[in-house]
Amino acid sequence: MNPGVFLQYYGYTGGDIGNFLSQLEQMGFFAYALPFLLIFAITFGILSKVHIFKNKSINATISISVGLISLQFGFVTVFFANIFPMVGAGMAIMLVLLILIGFGSNFEKDDRLWKIVLFAAGLVVFVVIVSNTYAIPWTNPFWWNLNWSLVFTIVVIIILLTAIIVGGKEKHKTILEHIKDTAQGI
Repeated sequence: MNPGVFLQYYGYTGGDIGNFLSQLEQMGFFAYALPFLLIFAITFGILSKVHIFKNKSINATISISVGLISLQFGFVTVFFANIFPMVGAGMAIMLVLLILIGFGSNFEKDDRLWKIVLFAAGLVVFVVIVSNTYAIPWTNPFWWNLNWSLVFTIVVIIILLTAIIVGGKEKHKTILEHIKDTAQGI
């Protein structure tokens, strides 16, 4: 073995921007800082919108706590690392779908097109979420293999109850309406 010979790898890293992004990744920016900021912003926005607490300091304190606690075990970091690239791919699919549908049709005049696009968007969102949440038991194929009959039974019962409740609605008079009708008849 010749000690003067060594192999060197020359790969494309994206130049200065690629190096900068690589340094951010090594510092944990994408794994911890961005998920924290996203969770903080969503929590703070929800708390500000629903006005549970009138004080913004309380909203900020709760949002910081929720953001930090959510990063404690790494589930959120892994989930975000898996889901956001898929969300980007799903958005690209939706953009291509919109372009293809838009070639021969007019979105302003046809509401059916928006329904098709919204259905496709919902399908893409469902696939992205289900394909990236294997840590949640009900998204695991093994869990479905064991529990599909229970889930099917529950879904059928919910559908039947919904059909009975919605289909069986008749106009029933309230007690006050009966009293009013009786008083008018006297």
